[in-house]
Amino acid sequence: MVKFLDKIDAFCEALHELLAGNTDVTVEKPNPYGRLAPVPFQYYPAKTRDLFTSFKYIRSLQQRHNHPFLQPVPAVDYKELSKTGRPHTLKSFGKPTGIDVYDAWIKTIRTHSKKEELRHYYRKTLRKI
Repeated sequence: MVKFLDKIDAFCEALHELLAGNTDVTVEKPNPYGRLAPVPFQYYPAKTRDLFTSFKYIRSLQQRHNHPFLQPVPAVDYKELSKTGRPHTLKSFGKPTGIDVYDAWIKTIRTHSKKEELRHYYRKTLRKI
């Protein structure tokens, strides 16, 4: 379960960067082993589908609790989203995007983070990852 949720968190973090205008997350980069790491928006939908299929208990939980964190992450048109990315502000942080897993991720962060921790999510400057 932790492995599955870790992939969802990584997808949402990458999506958060993309929605803030950081297009660096749309490019393959070398990993520590010198191989190219795939673009998160190509990798995580397939990886979470594989984990969802492999681990029956995740499917069992999903049948009892319909929650975005218990679903494989959706494929998103990251190239199109990259055209509309803008730095997050306090006002925009938490505005629904229509991407259920991301909206649930933001809601979780807003609900369970201290005010000073929240600034980390909307007061970033664009940076190279």
